[in-house]
Amino acid sequence: MITACIRFSKEAGKSLAPAELLPFLSSRYGLKEPVAPYQLQMLMAAENVSEVIRIANSEQRAFVTEYPVSVASVAERKEAREHHIRDAVIAIVGSKDRKKEADARSVVADIAGSGLLDKARNEFRLQYKQVLPEMLKHLPDYRGAAKLLLRTIIRAEHSRTSGGDETEAPREPSAISRVLGKMAFAINGTFVIDLKAIRAFETKNPLEYDFRVQEACVYLPNSEHILNYANNDKCILVKYEAVGSVDPTQEIGSAICYLDRGRFLVDSIEGHTVFMDKEIFDVVYSDLVARARRYNSELLLFGEKGANEVPKAFVGYLRSQKLPEVRVDLDLPKNKDELYLETKKGSLAFALRLSGEKKEMQTAMLSVARASQQKVYNPG
Repeated sequence: MITACIRFSKEAGKSLAPAELLPFLSSRYGLKEPVAPYQLQMLMAAENVSEVIRIANSEQRAFVTEYPVSVASVAERKEAREHHIRDAVIAIVGSKDRKKEADARSVVADIAGSGLLDKARNEFRLQYKQVLPEMLKHLPDYRGAAKLLLRTIIRAEHSRTSGGDETEAPREPSAISRVLGKMAFAINGTFVIDLKAIRAFETKNPLEYDFRVQEACVYLPNSEHILNYANNDKCILVKYEAVGSVDPTQEIGSAICYLDRGRFLVDSIEGHTVFMDKEIFDVVYSDLVARARRYNSELLLFGEKGANEVPKAFVGYLRSQKLPEVRVDLDLPKNKDELYLETKKGSLAFALRLSGEKKEMQTAMLSVARASQQKVYNPG
């Protein structure tokens, strides 16, 4: 919020207090709906603020569906504990109690990933170790210590950018910020204690997809590639939320899809590490099958490439379903700057033929499969 005030104060020509941000954005850019503080941070990172707001104003949630789940193991293992911020602080900063530190690092690595945790520890050691005495004064209030560390990071990031263009936000959040965001599960710091359902819906609103939760490089505040999805009629973005007793709208994951000539391609599944559960993947898979049918698709394809833990885990799930593989024969953009898709023409994808298929489509797919020596799904 502090950094957002700094950036937009320059545009306003006066110092803006936090309470003045939304009125300014409404008058300057025509923002119609209020946005949460974490969405302001996403908006601040955008170079084309007017385009983000234009799309956000025009987008509505479509085809909303809620699926009951009973993922007690996920809730207990990853989200039910009230000490995640404590674990994150200890894992990043360290502790004189080596067992406590080892336990905290194990918890954080399970949720945020060991690679990201290592980056956060190195970042603290090299850039922010001087803050440790002040953080210790907050203990046992670990949330207060975490907020102090985050405020220090924000000031440091602004100081680094103020030598040039003061309106330019950091292009990627710090590793510490990303770990703390993942451990809090949502940027607002609340937790899903009792996971009751998964809510799915379609929207291309760029402010609905947060890189800091999902680790998808195409989302704000890391990148504006999502604007290309929003402006492409063939792209379909599906968001998945966890419905729980504390906050019913917790962001949890998403699907990046592409529709071409009756073929529905799921290019990748992105999400928080809590997304990696078989029952949740069962829901996502069934939901995407239903959405493909809603678009009268004859063939559902799942891309096999993924850069992060969640898409790789979903590919593993698909493999366990023993879906056949085919070569992709879609008209896909070749330039990633035009549209960032992991799947390429000719690459492998898992295939599911849907009801109402055309005979010539099956013949074409059999031909593609024979040419590439791959199996093809035979509905008969």
